[in-house]
Amino acid sequence: MLNTPSNKALPQLLDPRKFAQQGIELKGFIELSALPRLAQLSVSEQAQIEVELQFEVDDQRHRLLRGKIEAKVQMSCQRCMEACDQHIKGNLNLGIVWDEEKAQQLPRSMDSWIAPEGVSDIYEVIEEELLLCLPMASYHDHQCVDVAHYHSGDDAPDETAEAEADQQNNPFQVLKQLKGTPK
Repeated sequence: MLNTPSNKALPQLLDPRKFAQQGIELKGFIELSALPRLAQLSVSEQAQIEVELQFEVDDQRHRLLRGKIEAKVQMSCQRCMEACDQHIKGNLNLGIVWDEEKAQQLPRSMDSWIAPEGVSDIYEVIEEELLLCLPMASYHDHQCVDVAHYHSGDDAPDETAEAEADQQNNPFQVLKQLKGTPK
C-alpha cells in the first residue's frame, strides 16, 4: 500500500477548485461500500482502498488533481471461481475544468475532470480510475485448476470429423458442383 497509511476516511464531497487554489493534500482510505460499481465486482465486502491526492495549480494556471490510489480487492478467479486477491494501482493526473470546451484545451498528457461549480464527489473519480485499472480477468497467482481439466483424451475432437463437417458446411460447395456440370 502507500508509504504513509492513514486511518482517516477521505471526505466524499469537496470543492476541487478551492482545494487546487489552496494546494491541499489529502491522504486517507475509502470503504468499499462507498464505491457501488466496484463493490458489485468484489466477492467480499472487505477491501483496503488507500488514496493520496494533491490539488494544485500549474504554471499555465490549470487546476490539477494528481494522486495515487491503491486497493486490495477480492475478485472471483476466472479459473476456479474462488476468491482471489487483486492489487490495483492507479495514478490520477486530471485537469479540473468547467466544461468540454475547457477540457479540449488541456494538454494531451492529462485527462479532464469536468466538475460543476461548488462541491463535487471525489469518490466517483476514484471509483472510475479503479475500474479502469482492473485486469481484464482475475486469476490466482498459482495454478488453481489441474491442467488435466483443460485437455482430456476423451473430449479431444476428431480432426477428420471436423474436416468433413467443414466441407459439408462450406457455402461454396454448391458453386463447385455447378462449375462441374456441363452446359
